[in-house]
Amino acid sequence: MTGYVGAIYGIERPAGSSSWPPSTVNVSTTSDADMAWLLAIAADLCLTGHERMMTFVELGSGENYLAIERILNAVMSSRMALPVAIIDRLTRWLDGYVGNSEEPRLRTMLAQIQAQQVEPVPLRTQQVRHVRRAAAPACSTSVAR
Repeated sequence: MTGYVGAIYGIERPAGSSSWPPSTVNVSTTSDADMAWLLAIAADLCLTGHERMMTFVELGSGENYLAIERILNAVMSSRMALPVAIIDRLTRWLDGYVGNSEEPRLRTMLAQIQAQQVEPVPLRTQQVRHVRRAAAPACSTSVAR
């Protein structure tokens, strides 16, 4: 991974060395491309045919931000749940964009996705059914039936 970071920041590889020098950059952060692909895989079943096609066109052309935005919009509009690990990683990825003009809008989208995943089931419904509600699996509707 330090090779990737080295290539991005123009760090020259020492002569005769097959590895990049240690990086001071935090490589544990998720790149835009990695985040877009992670979301595309996690939300694949949530996307319509057109959304899926456009997502992969955007990924293939390097428009990772557009792919992320498209997937988040699809998840929001379909009221689908994403795994908690994906939400956490998305939150950390978004932390790298504090101050960017698009960051507040993406934070709002993320907050809406999180809120729709934890919608409470009315108490009366819980008492009548005597069913314990489990966490919604990836790409399933989060609304109790």
